[in-house]
Amino acid sequence: MKEIDISTRECSHIVADIALPEDIYNTFKKDMLVKYYNNEISFDLVEFKNSKYSNIQLPNREKIIVNMQVDDEDFECLLDVCSNNGIGIDELKNATFFEFSILDEYDYTIYPNPINHKVAS
Repeated sequence: MKEIDISTRECSHIVADIALPEDIYNTFKKDMLVKYYNNEISFDLVEFKNSKYSNIQLPNREKIIVNMQVDDEDFECLLDVCSNNGIGIDELKNATFFEFSILDEYDYTIYPNPINHKVAS
């Protein structure tokens, strides 16, 4: 199983990018939905295109975005869910946004067609 990839980036805010193996992501998402339906945390499920190539159709991927500006108690709830799933975010208390996605890249089975240069004989 691949390791969890945690990094931070700064734009107008500090964003924690957390990429998870698919099985951990799915369990994490299920746990987050339970907390969401119990009104313990708020987050957004966002679809984004993850393509190495610009001219082929690939499925949209999903990202869970937690905005720490929404509720002061969200970090404690998120910390609890993350701890239960083996995701260490203890040192990321200064992050404004947490973005969770799947670590595994797509299996690209469709590649751009190379341009065939035929010489007329």
